[in-house]
Amino acid sequence: MEDWRRPLSRIESLIWRMDRCASLNFTTVAHVEGPLTAGALQTGLAALQERHPFFRAHIEMRGRDPWFVSGAGGLPLTIEDCPEDAWLPHASREVQNRFDYFRGPFARLVWLRHGENRSRLLLTLHHSVSDGKSGAFAMDDLLSATGAALEGRALTLKPLGVSPEPESIFPPALFSGAEGWRVLFSTFKRIIGYHWGRGFPKAYRFDGGIPAEQKATRHFWKTFTREESAALLAHAHNENTTVNGILAGAIMLAAARENPQPHLMCFGAPVDLREKGTASLGRAMGMYVSMCMAYAWMDGRGLFPLAREVRDQIQEGVRNGEHFVFLPKQMIPHYHLHRWLGEAAWGRRLLSRLALAAMPSAVGLTNIGVTPAKDRYGPLELISQGFVVSPGILGHAVFSAASAAGRISLGLGYDPPFLTEEHARRVFDLTLQELAPALNMPE
Repeated sequence: MEDWRRPLSRIESLIWRMDRCASLNFTTVAHVEGPLTAGALQTGLAALQERHPFFRAHIEMRGRDPWFVSGAGGLPLTIEDCPEDAWLPHASREVQNRFDYFRGPFARLVWLRHGENRSRLLLTLHHSVSDGKSGAFAMDDLLSATGAALEGRALTLKPLGVSPEPESIFPPALFSGAEGWRVLFSTFKRIIGYHWGRGFPKAYRFDGGIPAEQKATRHFWKTFTREESAALLAHAHNENTTVNGILAGAIMLAAARENPQPHLMCFGAPVDLREKGTASLGRAMGMYVSMCMAYAWMDGRGLFPLAREVRDQIQEGVRNGEHFVFLPKQMIPHYHLHRWLGEAAWGRRLLSRLALAAMPSAVGLTNIGVTPAKDRYGPLELISQGFVVSPGILGHAVFSAASAAGRISLGLGYDPPFLTEEHARRVFDLTLQELAPALNMPE
């Protein structure tokens, strides 16, 4: 395997520095049925590491600047036994457990054995080298190589080159010139327009005042049946909206029911930059997501009208280039702040609080419809797949949704003591209640 090195880009460096305030790991979870073995998984991990250069890297400091450098050890495998309904605490622990930046690698696998050929694979990645979509690609590669090993077949995954810096795929006009300022002005004009004359949302009141680095993430989870997932898709088509819009609408309605103070709700939805940039990225690892925002005045509208408004706003934001604003133009100044203040503990606490104050009331992360996965990998059947995330610097709670094998999964990650378990449970249960009309096939 070829040796390589390159400096972290500004965005990658920012993510790495933010991780020192609150964990930015995420875990891709595959629920599988079939005769797994440790040897087959080790073969799959070796193939995964050989294919993706980032999984062979660690960080090396050159002065105050971090560099990716090849030479990390093999991807670790941990094997544990647990009941099939007791996997979430293991995923929460994996999300919280930090990687050793200076030794690497930035990926690890836990095999949870449930008995009778049923298992969950927890592939944990660091956000500086991966995102929700590339994490799903990594799990697909792992299952493909593992399934081949179980059948005694040799499967060679084509090695990929070192992923380009995220900023390098952005149109140059976004960093300078009249077009960049036009996009920036258009974005903030739309945001202010939703607030003007209606008042600004009051802040949530959360429990405690613990610094972000002391947060301990917990999760709730729901995997919908194939029939419920098909009903969601059918309702989205009939109501002229999207599954993402329906999920976002349900989350916003649930949050408003639980805490009626913020009458104006804000929902952050991710946008995949792989299809928007100037370079062909394929299945490479890397951090290629940004954010568009939807704002809704909670005035008694039902689920589907709200879902259509969320969809329309996200589409408008994409047309206007808002997702580029929220990545390079908003994050790069934060990079300098973290570089100047992030070396001291007090500076990291200050930056984490500023990040929490600036984020929307509800954040949703999804790779629905953009990460095709097979149902079978040799003797292994994929039952469902999703990803578990830590709110990190996103706020106190974050929803995640994913689709695979005909099933949609929805998760909620929250950080006590900022958010109590009772409060988080009520919001999650209310979200499922709001989704109930969309879980039965339309007549």
